[in-house]
Amino acid sequence: MEMKFKNVLWILAGALFVGCSESDSESDDDSDGLFEDGFIVINEGNMSGGTLSYVDDAYNVTTNDLYGSLNGGDGLGAFVQSVFDEDDRIYIVSNGSNVITVVDEEDFTLIDKIDTNLAVPRYGVVHGNRLYVTNQDSFLTTTDDYVAVFDATTYTHITNIALNTAAERIIEEDGKIIVSNGAFGVGTGITIIDPATNTITAQISTPLAPNTIEEENGILYVLCSNFDAASQLVKIDLATNAITETIAFPETLINCANLTLEDGSFYFTKDSKVYRFPLTATAVTDTPLFTSEAQVLYGFAVEDDQIFVADAKDYQSAGAVFVYSAIGTLEHTLAVGLIPNGFFFVD
Repeated sequence: MEMKFKNVLWILAGALFVGCSESDSESDDDSDGLFEDGFIVINEGNMSGGTLSYVDDAYNVTTNDLYGSLNGGDGLGAFVQSVFDEDDRIYIVSNGSNVITVVDEEDFTLIDKIDTNLAVPRYGVVHGNRLYVTNQDSFLTTTDDYVAVFDATTYTHITNIALNTAAERIIEEDGKIIVSNGAFGVGTGITIIDPATNTITAQISTPLAPNTIEEENGILYVLCSNFDAASQLVKIDLATNAITETIAFPETLINCANLTLEDGSFYFTKDSKVYRFPLTATAVTDTPLFTSEAQVLYGFAVEDDQIFVADAKDYQSAGAVFVYSAIGTLEHTLAVGLIPNGFFFVD
C-alpha cells in the first residue's frame, strides 16, 4: 500500500522548527517531498523504549524518532519488534510493553493503541477485517504461545488461537494465515489457520526451527536453523501443505537467518555474511555474495536491487545501516537508533 508521507514533512518540519538555526531551516526548505519516498528503520531499543528512523530517498536520516516527533513526544514502548501495514493504517508492535501502536498512513499520527490480550507480541498481519498477531507469552515454554485476533476497525479482541507450539512469523497467502513455529532455534513446524473459522487446519513438521518464511507462486519457503545443526531450506506446496523439497546446507552454515526472496533469488545471512542463490537452486554452498561491515548483523532486507543490513553493534550504542548494491558494493552508511532490527519500505 502506498504510504502518503507528503503531509508528514510539514508536520515534522513544524515540530522541529523551534530551536533550528537559519541554515537548518533552509535545509528543511530544500527537502520538499521528503516523505514521498524512503524507508523506515525499526530500532528495537530496550526497556526504556524503541524508535523508528526515517530515511529519505536521498539516504538522509531525517529523524531517529519518527513517531515521537509527530505525536508530541509519545513513545512506542519497550522493544519495538516489527511494523506492518494495511490500507491506510500502519501497525507498530512493541513486545516489551505488550502494545501495538496504530498510526495513520497519511501523516503518521496516532489512531489508537491495542494494549489488551497481548503477551509478548511479535508479528502481525491483516486479513479482511481481522488483525492476527503472534504472541510468545512466557519465554520459558512454547506451549502457551498463541495468535490473538482483533477486529481491524475497532480493535476489539475477538479470540485467541492456541498453538501449543512456538508463535513467531506470520503471513497471509491465498486465504490462509501461516505461522512459523520456531524462535531462537527452538520449536519446529508451520501452522495453517483458516481465517473463516479461526481454527487450525494443518500443522506441518519441519526438521529444525523455522527462522524466517517467505511465499512465492504458491510455495512457502522456510529457512530452518538452530545453534547445533546445518541449516536447511524447506519448500512447502500451500495447495497441499506437503513438503516438496528440502535443501541441506553445508555443515559450516549453522544458525542461518533472514530468508528473503527477491527477483528470482533467495537470500539469507550467516553472521555478517550475505548469501544469494537462484530460486531454482537445488544446493547451497558456503560462498557468500559478500561480507558486510556489520559488527552484529541484526536486520536484513532486499528491495529494488539494493541490499540493506542493520548493525546492532554492541547492543548499547546507536546502530548503523549499510546499503549495498545488488553485487555487494557498499553505497551508503547511515547512523540510526538503538539496536536496529528491521526495515519497512515505502511502496
